[in-house]
Amino acid sequence: MEKYSKLQVFLHWATFILVLFQFLSPSGIGEVFKLRLENKDFEVGALVSLHMAVGTLIILFIFSRVWMRLSGLEPQYQSNGQRSLKILARIVQFSMYGVLLLLPITGGIAWFQLSIDARNIHEFLRPVLLVLVLIHVLASLFHHFVQKNSIFKRMWF
Repeated sequence: MEKYSKLQVFLHWATFILVLFQFLSPSGIGEVFKLRLENKDFEVGALVSLHMAVGTLIILFIFSRVWMRLSGLEPQYQSNGQRSLKILARIVQFSMYGVLLLLPITGGIAWFQLSIDARNIHEFLRPVLLVLVLIHVLASLFHHFVQKNSIFKRMWF
């Protein structure tokens, strides 16, 4: 079994924790954005700043992950003979990367350009990411418990 590097494992799980934080923490950024649109007084609190900082970290981590993947710095895919599963896995992985790149980009455009369209796209992408993460987690569990292969262990410490 060829494992991912320690850096790749760190980036994977750190991204997961940061995304989980973004979904679970009440940043209040939506309320502040609305005040900005209405040209009312607002304060950018610590949670809003933290939300933007975490989004920036996520995009940096994802750029690093995509660069490593495209540079061939990942272990070979463990084929179990099912080409359709490999194709589906790639679609989900790259879709997740795309959404994880687009979320901070659309959030940044919404915030700095006061773009309602970018905000709407940002909000639309949140449940899309949840579905992709759910598929990813279920596929990992399927590999580990049903197919009993070592794919899950490759991305663990």
